[in-house]
Amino acid sequence: FFPILVPGRYRFEIDAPIGYDFPSARAATDLQALPNAPFDIWPDASFAEEFVVTTTGPVSLDIPLDPASELNIANRASVRQAAIGDFVGYAIDVENVGTLSAPVLIQDTLPEGFRYSEGSLRLNGAPTPEPEISENGRQLTIPMSALSQSETAQLTYLAAIGPNAPLGEAVNTVVATSSSGLQVSNRADAA
Repeated sequence: FFPILVPGRYRFEIDAPIGYDFPSARAATDLQALPNAPFDIWPDASFAEEFVVTTTGPVSLDIPLDPASELNIANRASVRQAAIGDFVGYAIDVENVGTLSAPVLIQDTLPEGFRYSEGSLRLNGAPTPEPEISENGRQLTIPMSALSQSETAQLTYLAAIGPNAPLGEAVNTVVATSSSGLQVSNRADAA
């Protein structure tokens, strides 16, 4: 319940408490399926979008927050040592530990000098569409279908080590984000 607002355009900016993210990455239909529903969810105002007030008066609505880490990710490399020209396999395990179905967008940063091997991406062992690859070749964006509560999935792929890879430890970093870019998982590194 918000104080009296006069006609105009507004947008809520909320500094969410530690452990929560705003705006929610969940669909309103998912939120309405929770045990304590129904909620007064506005398609714009509840999700940090601009909204219009046409009459003077109080504004009453629900603003959902997401737990900051609903997905657990583990990341591992197939080998501990490799050289230029070798391939390194990566396995990314994703588990939904939240209470809602979670949309998953994997953001994977390859080590310097490593490049994704075209056609190698698998989801639970089956071929899946190619990831979106950044111009520099190091950032992979991998969309996955939503994971239900307690569901797990595994992504695997190969990366080739190029001649510009520096000597020393090479770390691959993976996080899951919502479609709006909010991080919804832990960060998982594989060296």
